[in-house]
Amino acid sequence: MSRDPEDADMGAETASVEQDATSNTPRVAPAKSANGKTGFWRMAFLPIVTAVLVLVVGGVAVLYVLDTLAPIRRTIYGGATARCEAARLANCRGVDFRLNLRQADLMQADLRQASLVNVDLSLANLEQADLRGADLRLAILEGANLNSAQLGQAILTQARLNGAVLARANLNRAVLQQASFDNADLSQANLSGASLQGANFLRANLSGVNLAGAVFSGANFIGADLSGATITGITQGGANFSQANLSGATITGVSFQGMNFSQADLSKAKLTGSNLSQTNFTGASLEGADLSNADLTNTDLTQAVIAGATFSGAKRDGCKGCPTG
Repeated sequence: MSRDPEDADMGAETASVEQDATSNTPRVAPAKSANGKTGFWRMAFLPIVTAVLVLVVGGVAVLYVLDTLAPIRRTIYGGATARCEAARLANCRGVDFRLNLRQADLMQADLRQASLVNVDLSLANLEQADLRGADLRLAILEGANLNSAQLGQAILTQARLNGAVLARANLNRAVLQQASFDNADLSQANLSGASLQGANFLRANLSGVNLAGAVFSGANFIGADLSGATITGITQGGANFSQANLSGATITGVSFQGMNFSQADLSKAKLTGSNLSQTNFTGASLEGADLSNADLTNTDLTQAVIAGATFSGAKRDGCKGCPTG
């Protein structure tokens, strides 16, 4: 018997009864959609997306745990994979640290070219550690022991080293701009060629320090001890040495034009051939100091103690408080 075309179309979307060839038992065939492939992908889409999200989130979580909590970081050094952990004599060359190393014992550790940006190393033991070329920007090193440490060409911009011990440390050509060394011990340290612009050395111990060729415009040395220091070859001014102790210091061939030495102790200091024009020495002690051939043009020595000081060959035009003749 013939079927109407509309009935045929409806049959495509409804279940049909088919005869089983072996049992003569009728069975119901599943409904077939006109767009079967689209239906399949609709059903499979949600499980696939869920699985992908689980894998991504799980992977990120694993990486976070490994990066944040793992106590051991690894680096390639000398062609081999080396363990790097907070321990004495550790080999951490080139490692990018993101850990809290407060009070860590890193005595004699190899930290050359290591990235220690914003790392907390307060009270850490870094005695004789090798930090040459290390990036210590914004690092916290307050109270840290850096006795005899190697910090040549290290970057310590805006680092905090208040109360740190850097006695006999080598900071040759280090970048210390806007770093804080208040009450720090830098006695006998080598700061030759270092960049100290805007750095603070309030009441720091810099006795016997080598500042040859250093640049410290805008640096603050108020109340610092620079007795016996060597300061040569400096051509930039603007630092504040008010109330500082520079007794017996060698300050030759420098340009300290416009600097502030008010109430500073420069007794027996050697200032020969230096440009000290427009410098403020009010209330300073220059007793027994040697200012031979120095430029004291428009310099202010009001109430300064100049007993026994040598002014031979010095330029004294407009100098206030300079001896005449």
